[in-house]
Amino acid sequence: MSSLAEYLLDQGLQVSGCDSASSPRIEKLRAAGATIWIGHNHEHITDARSLVHTAAVPRDHPELIAARQRGVPVLPRALLLARLSRSRPTICVAGSHGKSSVTAMVAHILATAGLDPGYLIGAVLSGSGRGGYYGTGDLLVMETDEYDRTLERVSPFISVITNVDAEHLDVYGSFDRLWASFVRFARRGAAEGGAVLWAEDPGGMPQIRWPNDVISCGGFTDHDCSGETERGENSSIQIKIQLPNGNMVQAPFLMKGQHSIINAILASAAASLVHVEADSIARGLSTFGGLARRFEILGTVGKTVLVTDYAHHPTEILAAINAAKELGNPVIAVFQPHLYSRTARLYRECASALTGAHKAIVTGIYAARENPLAGISGRLIVRELLQRGAQAEYCEAFFDLGVALGSILGHRITLLFLTAGDLDTFARNLLRDH
Repeated sequence: MSSLAEYLLDQGLQVSGCDSASSPRIEKLRAAGATIWIGHNHEHITDARSLVHTAAVPRDHPELIAARQRGVPVLPRALLLARLSRSRPTICVAGSHGKSSVTAMVAHILATAGLDPGYLIGAVLSGSGRGGYYGTGDLLVMETDEYDRTLERVSPFISVITNVDAEHLDVYGSFDRLWASFVRFARRGAAEGGAVLWAEDPGGMPQIRWPNDVISCGGFTDHDCSGETERGENSSIQIKIQLPNGNMVQAPFLMKGQHSIINAILASAAASLVHVEADSIARGLSTFGGLARRFEILGTVGKTVLVTDYAHHPTEILAAINAAKELGNPVIAVFQPHLYSRTARLYRECASALTGAHKAIVTGIYAARENPLAGISGRLIVRELLQRGAQAEYCEAFFDLGVALGSILGHRITLLFLTAGDLDTFARNLLRDH
């Protein structure tokens, strides 16, 4: 929502909103001209001409009730994004994992090429410190979520699909219906400016009947767009990508992890569809600084490297741990499970992914929009880890976690915080206080 606020503020619109607690993002929005309240109150919508809300906001929220009673138009976030996608040619990036990073890469490449695109990202660019920007160019680059069915409402000029995993089945009812939604999304893009997908996705993308003009990406040359990396001196990485038009991109690449290579190939393919030249794509990839909370190296305490990552699904956990290993230290993964329902469904898979670390520390569950479920806690993951012979520890509260980390902080390790919740704040405070 903060990215949407930035995008709308850039257009000179009056923006107001509220949240449960203050944060640096809120202070930045206030500095840009937004009115932000802490706490929720029906009086907040007194002067509003419309109210936009996320799918996580309950129907009995006091501000939603007040808006309906006063005749103020109420728009789900997904509907507003759909309208914005029809206002200018939009590159929509969807997928279970990696969509924030690919959206950011595409936006950065287009900006490097001088196109000054607008962008809406569900994260913050490390360089600009923003997640939303209107821009002066013709194009918009938009992260497109499947959770609230934004995927089904947008009008993509170009569709990009990173991967498809068995997520949000409570919304779609089955994996087949989720797949069908992604296929329709690809077809809408293919009918306009194009569609791009990662064709080596283990979720089953190659078996789906995609439109004939979809651009397939992969690590092998039998795809429309393919790429590989070479290691240079001092563990530097050089990325080589053959674009759909046959031109070659070659550039140094700063991002860690195989998943980042995949993101770069997808972003390059999308950029080529709007006629960005290979040398501009190369400059964009070589200068891309990443996103906050996406394998963000916070700093060091003694010989300990602190890294925070948004990973909260087994696929993402495994990718982040593998990326952390590239730093050359033993990896201690601190994982905050996200949602009771996801933990109940995927605790075994989370444990399996965490076995890749030298040791795993699991905290209490970040509930977000959910109420607790009886018998479901991070202990399920720790129990599974111990049964697999892994080193694991459970720390329900952050105080306990601080005590546990006190004995190892400063040692030659990579401390990897895996969280879509408030463990990220704990990690930043840990660095600040040391």
